[in-house]
Amino acid sequence: MALIDSKQLNPRLTGSFTLSGSLVGDSNATASFGVILGDGSQLSGITTTYNGNRRILNTKLPTMYTSSFVPGTTGSIGDFLDAVFYPNTAPQLSSSRFTIQEFVDSGQTVGTITTSDAEHFSYELTFATQSSYTDNFFTIHSGSGVITTNTSTSASMNTENRGDDVLAHPFNIKVTDDSGLATTASIYIRVTPNTAPKFRTTSVEGSIISAQTGSVNENTTTGTTVLTFFVTDSEDDTITVHPLSQSASPDNDFAISTTNVAGGKRITLTTATSSFNFDPGPGSKQQYKLFVSASDEHQGNTSGSYVTTLPIEVNVTDNLAPTMASQVFTVSESSGSHTDHGLGTSTNSQQNVGTITTNDNEGDTVTFSALTITSGSGGGNSSQTDPSNDPFQISTTGTLQLKAGQYLNSDLFDQYKYTATYQDNFNAASSSGTITINLSDDPIPTLTDNRAFYIIESASSGSSVRTNTNGRTGTVADFNSNETVAFTVNPSNRFSIASNGNLSVNFDVSGSAFTFDAGNTIDGSVTASNAFGTVTQSEFSVNVAINNAPQPSFSDNATFLNTNEARPGSNTLSTITFSDTESDTLNHNTFVFTDPSGQLTTVKSGDTYLVRASQNLSGSTYQMTASIQDEHGFRTGTATNEFTIAQADVGVLGGDTQAYIIESANNGASLKDNSNGRTGDNAQLSVSYANPGFGSPAVASYTSSNAQIAVDSSGNLTLGFQLSGSAFNFDNSSILTSDITFQDQYQNLGSGSVSASVAINNAPQPSFSDNSTNLNTNLARGSNLLSTISFTDTESDTLNHGSFVFTAVPAQLTAVKSGDDYLVRPTQNLSAGLYRMTASIQDEHGFRTGTQTNEFTIAQAPAGVMSTNGTFYIIESAVSGALIRTNSNGRTGTQGDLGVTYSPNYGSAAVANFTSSNAMINIEDNGNLSFKQNVSASAFTFDAGNPITSNITFQDQYQNLGSGSISVNVAINNAPTVTITPSSQTLDTEHTLSGSLIATATFSDTESDTINLNTFSFSGTHGNLFSASIDGSNILITANQDISASLSQYSFSGNVKDVHGFRTGTASATLNVRPMVYLYKQTQGVQTMSSANAIAVLGDPGGDDVDVTTNSVIDNFKSGSIGSGSFATAGGQTTLITSQSSYNLAGDTFRNFGNVDLSGNSGNGHSWLVVFPSSSAMGSKPNTMAGSLGGSTLHEYVIFNDNSIADAVESSGIHYFSTNEPKRGVSRFGMIHGVGANTETTQFYHLVPSSGSTPSSEN
Repeated sequence: MALIDSKQLNPRLTGSFTLSGSLVGDSNATASFGVILGDGSQLSGITTTYNGNRRILNTKLPTMYTSSFVPGTTGSIGDFLDAVFYPNTAPQLSSSRFTIQEFVDSGQTVGTITTSDAEHFSYELTFATQSSYTDNFFTIHSGSGVITTNTSTSASMNTENRGDDVLAHPFNIKVTDDSGLATTASIYIRVTPNTAPKFRTTSVEGSIISAQTGSVNENTTTGTTVLTFFVTDSEDDTITVHPLSQSASPDNDFAISTTNVAGGKRITLTTATSSFNFDPGPGSKQQYKLFVSASDEHQGNTSGSYVTTLPIEVNVTDNLAPTMASQVFTVSESSGSHTDHGLGTSTNSQQNVGTITTNDNEGDTVTFSALTITSGSGGGNSSQTDPSNDPFQISTTGTLQLKAGQYLNSDLFDQYKYTATYQDNFNAASSSGTITINLSDDPIPTLTDNRAFYIIESASSGSSVRTNTNGRTGTVADFNSNETVAFTVNPSNRFSIASNGNLSVNFDVSGSAFTFDAGNTIDGSVTASNAFGTVTQSEFSVNVAINNAPQPSFSDNATFLNTNEARPGSNTLSTITFSDTESDTLNHNTFVFTDPSGQLTTVKSGDTYLVRASQNLSGSTYQMTASIQDEHGFRTGTATNEFTIAQADVGVLGGDTQAYIIESANNGASLKDNSNGRTGDNAQLSVSYANPGFGSPAVASYTSSNAQIAVDSSGNLTLGFQLSGSAFNFDNSSILTSDITFQDQYQNLGSGSVSASVAINNAPQPSFSDNSTNLNTNLARGSNLLSTISFTDTESDTLNHGSFVFTAVPAQLTAVKSGDDYLVRPTQNLSAGLYRMTASIQDEHGFRTGTQTNEFTIAQAPAGVMSTNGTFYIIESAVSGALIRTNSNGRTGTQGDLGVTYSPNYGSAAVANFTSSNAMINIEDNGNLSFKQNVSASAFTFDAGNPITSNITFQDQYQNLGSGSISVNVAINNAPTVTITPSSQTLDTEHTLSGSLIATATFSDTESDTINLNTFSFSGTHGNLFSASIDGSNILITANQDISASLSQYSFSGNVKDVHGFRTGTASATLNVRPMVYLYKQTQGVQTMSSANAIAVLGDPGGDDVDVTTNSVIDNFKSGSIGSGSFATAGGQTTLITSQSSYNLAGDTFRNFGNVDLSGNSGNGHSWLVVFPSSSAMGSKPNTMAGSLGGSTLHEYVIFNDNSIADAVESSGIHYFSTNEPKRGVSRFGMIHGVGANTETTQFYHLVPSSGSTPSSEN
C-alpha cells in the first residue's frame, strides 16, 4: 500500500503519461468516504480497479490548485478522475466542400477530410459514411479520410443547396475517436457540369462565336480557303469535329479540314468546286447555309452538355467585267518592208509591237476577240504597194502585232487608230478600248571607228590596218554602226573593207612611195547604208610605221674566260645573237666581225655566231664589233663587246700535313690523321686552287724530300722505314718531317711541307659488369654469376693471361676464366653485405699493366606481403566444400583468393604453400579459399554479425616465411519472394462463395532454395477468410466461407519460408467485393396487380416482412431463391432476366440491364422486380418511390421507362425484407418492383432521383 500525497499531483505536468494498478482501501476505512470508483464497491477492504492506462491531458489540472476550481462532476471518484485527467471531446471537421468534374470515373480521388481532436492522434480517428447515406455515389477511406468516387459522376447528383444557392451532392459522414465519441457532418460535393466545346475566332484564345459568315467570288477555284476558325474545350476533353452538314448544298460545294493545335483544333473551310454563279439564271446561287458540329469525349452520355453546332453562311459575290484605258504604241516605218525601199525584195515577218493592258478587279484572265481599224487606212486594199492597208492585228492574250509583209511609210500615214474588243471568263458582254499606233521615221545609222590607224612600211597587199603605232600588231582598224549596214571604201585600189567593218590595204606598201622616212599618210573614206537605204560616210588617214633594223647582242661564257681554258679548240668565249622587231629574216651576207687583237675568230651556227680563241690567250682584256642587216635592208644593226681573260693560280698544299704514326708501326704502314697514330683515316695530301672553276685544275704528281715519308700521286702518306724498334718512339717525343712539291695538268708548279708525330701504345684496361639480378640473398648462391671482368685494349692487342691477378675481401668470391673474360661467383651462400675485389693484366707487348677495383652489395630478400582479391563473404546456409566469395551475397561471383607479393622480387620468388589457423577455412597452395566445415547451423549467422577469422602463414621456394590474417563476413540467406496474382481485384459476390478460387501464390528465391510450401500461412486483417492448398510449386488461395460485399475491401497476406527457414517471405493482397443486383420478371397476379396491392400480390400483405404468403415471390426470395434462374410460385412463374454487379443502384445500373422484354404470358405480360442486397456497400438505396419527377425528398427515386411508344415515369414500389439464412453473406435485401403488367418488347429502365432530369431517349 502507498499513500498518495496531493503534492505528487504536480500542476506543471504536461504531455501525457499513464496511471496503472489498483486503488485499495484498508480494513479501517468507513463508508463515509462514499463510492470510490462508481462500481458499487465500498471502502471495506475490497480492492477496486480503475483504468489508468491512458494519456493524461492536463487540460484542467492547472486550475485544480486555485480556490475557484470546480471539477463539475458528481458521483464517483472515477467521474472525478475522468473530468480532471481524462476529459474527451468529439473530433472537429474543417473540410466541408469539394468540387469534381462531371463524368469522372469510379475510384478517383475527390479530396481529403481534415480533422482535429484535442485528445487523440489522427491515426486514432475512424471515418465512415452515416447509415442515412444510401446513394453510395462516393466512399471515404476509414483511416485517411480520402473521399473517392464510387461511380461515374453526373451533374444530376447535385440535388441540395449547399448554403450559397449552389446545388451540390450531400455526402453524410461521421468521424469517431477510439473511445467511440463521434462527430457527424454533411460534406457537399459539387459536380461541375461538363460544358460542350466552344467555337472561337482567330485562335484558341479568340472570341467565342455562335455563327460564322464568309464569302466566295464567282471566280473562286477548288481548294480556296473561305474561313479559318478554332474550337476549344474548357475541360481539355478530346474534341471530335463532325463532318460538314451541307443540306442546302446537295452538290457538296464545300469541305472542312481539322488540324490539332495547342489548346484545341483549327478548322479550315475550303471550296470543293469551281462552279460558283452569282448571275441570275440556271445554276445561280448567291448564298450557302452550312453547319459544323464539335463534341467532346463524353458524347453518348444520357445527360450533360457535350456537343455544339455552328451555323455558317457563305455569300457568293458578283464578278466584275474588266476595263481598259486608251493606249499608245510607236513603230518605226522600217519595221515593214517592200521592194519600193530600193533594197530589193524583202518581206518582213510578223513582229510583236507591245502588250495591251487591262484591269480586272478579280485578276481573271482577259481574252481579246477583235482589233478594228478606225482611222489611218483607206480600208479594203490588200496590196502591199498601198500603205493605207490594215497592217496590225491582236492575239487573244492582248499582244499587238505587225502583220507579215506590210509596207509602212510615215510620210504617207504616220498614225493608225484601232478599237480592241475583250472580255473575261465570267462576263458574257464584251468591252472595248482605243489603241493608237504612231509611225516614226527611219533614223540615219551611226558610223564609228577605232582610229588612229597605222600600216608598217614593209606591208604587202591584204595586210590589216592596225590601231597599234607599229602598224603590224594589235587591234585591226574597224568601223561600226548602230544598225545593220553595208560598208564600201574609197579609193578601192588602196583599201578593202570587210562586211564586219575591218579595214586592210589593197596594194603593196613595201616598195611604194609611202615610207616612214617620207612621213606621208594613206587617205580614204567609208560609206555605210542600212536596209531602208539610209547612208552615212566617214573619212580617215593611215600613218606609215617604221620597219626597224635587226640588233646584234653578245653573251659571254664566263666559264672559259681564264688562261687555263681560253685556248684554241671548241671552247666558246662569247655568242652573238640577233633580234628583229618585225621578225624579218637576217641577211648573213651583210655580217661583219672585227677584232683589234687578231687572236679571236667567229664560227656561224644557224642564225648565231660563236666567238673562239685562235691561240692560247694570256691574262688581258679583248675588244670586238659585229654588224648585220635584215632582208629589207632598210637599216644596219651594230654592237660592240669586250671581255677579260683571268690568270689561273698554282694551288696551295693542304690535307693531312700534320700526321701521326704509332710507335709500334712497321715499314709501309699508313700515316693517320688521328692523334693515336693507328685509327681514323689514312693521312692524305691535297691541293686547293683559288679558282677551281678555271678548267677544274687538279694535282698530277707529288715529290717527298725525306725518304722516311713516302707519298704517291694521290697524296697518300706511308712509312718509308721500320719505325718499331727504331730510335723514334713516344717517350722521346719523336717527329718525322719532309718538303713536298706538286704540279697540275696545266703545268702550274707549287710546294709545301708535312710532319708526322710518333703516338703511344696503351696498356689493356680491366672493367667489372655486375649482374644486379643475382645481388641478393635469394640468388647469391651456387654457380650464379655475380659480376663479369672484361678487358679493353686501345690498340686491340692480344691479352697476356699469365699476368692476370684477382683478389676479394671477404674471401668468399672466385674468378673463373671464360675466353678473354673472368666470371666472379660465390664460393658459398652469401649473406647481405658489402663485397670488394681487384683485377689486373698486361697485353702482349708488356709496356704497361692495367688495374681495376670493384665493390657490390648483396641485398636481403623480402619475406612477402599477403593480399586478398576483395572482401570475403560466405552465405549463412553454406555447407562444407562451399567456396568463399568476393560477392556480398556469399554464394556467387569470384572465389576468394589469397596472393603474396614480393617487392623487390628476387629470383621470381613465389608462395609455395599456405597454412590456416582456423580449421573451418581451407586454403589451397594456389590461394583459393573454401570451407571444410558447415557454416549452416553453426554460431556464425548474418543476424549474429560475427565474421569468421583465421591467421595465415606462408613460405616461398627460398624458405622465406611470412604471415597475415583474413576475415570472412557471413551473408544473409534471403526470404522467398511471394507473388499473389492478382494482388488487387474486384469480384462480385457470385465469385466469392466458399470454395471459390480467389488468387494464386507463386514463389521465387534469390538463392534458388526449395520453397517449404507446408509453411504457407495467412495473416492480415481478413486472413482468416481464406484457405490454401498446394498445386505443384504454387499455392491456390480459396475462400473458406461466402465473402459478402458488406466491406468495401478485404486485405490479407500470404507468408512462406524456404527449406532453411531463416526468414519468412510475405506478400499482401486486397479483394474488393461488389454486390449483385438481379432483374426478374414474374406472372403471379399481374392481371389484377396495382399500386395498392402490388406488395400483397408479391407475398407480403402487411408490407412489414411478417406473415409472408407461403410459396409467394417474396417467400421464395426469403427462402434462398435470390439469384436462381427460375422458380414457380403459388400463382405463377418468376424468371431471372439478367443480373450485374454494382455498388450503386442509380446512375447507369438500371440502364445496363439493357433491353427488357416483358411480353409473353399469353399476351398478359409480366411485372418486373429488381432485387439487391441492402448493405452499406450498396449506394442509392431508395427510401420511397415517386410517381413523377420534380421532387425534392432525399432518397426518393422514380423508375423512368424509355420505350418506342412513350418515354415516361413508370409507377413502382420499394420493399425491404430479411432472408431466412444469409445469402452471399447478407441477410437484408431490397426489392424495387413494378405495380402492374407490362407487355412491351423493347424498353430501357432508369433509376433517377425524383429531383433529377429526364434521361435522353434511345427508343
